[in-house]
Amino acid sequence: MRDAGVGTRVRATTVGLVSRTRNPVLWMLIGPSFIYGTIIAVTDMVLADENEADLDVFLFVLASIVIVWVAHTVSEIVAGGPAGDEAPTPARVVIRHALEHSLGLLTAAILPMLFLLLGALQVLDEYLAYYLALGVSILALGVVGWLSVQRRGYIWPWRLLGALGAVLLGVLVVILKAEIK
Repeated sequence: MRDAGVGTRVRATTVGLVSRTRNPVLWMLIGPSFIYGTIIAVTDMVLADENEADLDVFLFVLASIVIVWVAHTVSEIVAGGPAGDEAPTPARVVIRHALEHSLGLLTAAILPMLFLLLGALQVLDEYLAYYLALGVSILALGVVGWLSVQRRGYIWPWRLLGALGAVLLGVLVVILKAEIK
């Protein structure tokens, strides 16, 4: 721990400019990998054929997210570590860091996949389930954008800009679908 001034104490670990001290679990769930995972899920959904069943889209999103999660986790373990002149990091620390860093990829797909599954099981109309999955993904991007900027201590106009920027990523993917098809 180090003294951060003004009577507060924080852990010294940071990732870029963002301190991971306030809520490390929240960081794992809505950090950058959550945004990546959401964009992957949205991209998979919008690139699916319009006549494809929700179960097929669900399985495609699941496979994509798991493959990217494994690749991200392995790359963090293999290449994400200290420079050669630093002391070796214990394997358990490296693995834990890799899992923390990549957990957002998995959590990002939960809500959209839930709607796709509800459509596949005929609990919801497949058309409705598909669009709810897209909508909840884009909404999640906005929430994560807001919270990420908030964690940095910025006031509401910057938070709104962060939310809009993240939402814009999802909307751009949807627009690309319209242009591609």
